[in-house]
Amino acid sequence: MTLAITFVFEASAQATVVSDWNAAALAEVRLSRALRNGPPMVARALAIAHTCMYDAWAAYDGVAVGTTDPIASRRRPAAERTDENKAKAISFAAYRCLGNLYPDGSLPPPLAQPSVRLNAMLLNLGYDLSEACHTDEDCRITNPKTAAEFGNVAAQAASKTARSRREAHSTARVAW
Repeated sequence: MTLAITFVFEASAQATVVSDWNAAALAEVRLSRALRNGPPMVARALAIAHTCMYDAWAAYDGVAVGTTDPIASRRRPAAERTDENKAKAISFAAYRCLGNLYPDGSLPPPLAQPSVRLNAMLLNLGYDLSEACHTDEDCRITNPKTAAEFGNVAAQAASKTARSRREAHSTARVAW
C-alpha cells in the first residue's frame, strides 16, 4: 500500500502544464454530449488539442517544428525559450482549442458550461483571460509578440487545419 501511495504522489508531483490541460480535456469529454459518439471522435478531439499544444510549444524550442509551421517561422529567439513562456503558450493554445471543441451550449442548462471550467483553469494557472482570443477574428494576429499570442495563433492554425481536413473527409465520403 505504501508503494502505491508513493507512486501516485511522485507521478502527480511531476505533472506538467500539458498533463493539466489533458485532464481538462478529458473532463470535457466526460461531460460533453456532442462527443459521446464513440472513441474515434474522442481520439480526434484529443489529437487536435495536443496538436495545438505541441505547435505552441514548438515556437519555444530550438529544434521542434510545428505541424502548422513547417518552416519554423514562429520560432522564438533563444532568450525567449523559457519554461514560463512555453507553459503560457501551451496554456493559451489549449484554452482556445478546447473552447472550440467544447463550445458553451453543448451541455444542458443545469450543468456549468465548458467556458466556466476552462476560464477557471487558465486563472488557476495565473494567467489573464484578457490575453485569450475568443473568436476566429480575435485570433488573426499577424505579428504575435507574447507567449499568449503565440499560443492563440498556434491553436487557431491547428484548429483551422483540423476543420479543413474534416470538411475534405466529409466531401470525399459523400462523393464516394
